Amino acid sequence: MAQAFGFQAYTVRTLEELRKLAPMLLNPEGPIVLDCKINAAVAAGYHTETFEHERRKG
Repeated sequence: MAQAFGFQAYTVRTLEELRKLAPMLLNPEGPIVLDCKINAAVAAGYHTETFEHERRKG
């Protein structure tokens, strides 16, 4: 859909794919949409902290 509006659009499944896009992201020529797939089994520390905070509130 983004491409239909003239945006550059990429699907990113790995860090290596993201690294390959780095030069273009550092000097973009117009809007870019990244569809970054995530792995639910891997969570950053702040995700765990946020989850715990919300759990205690609820």
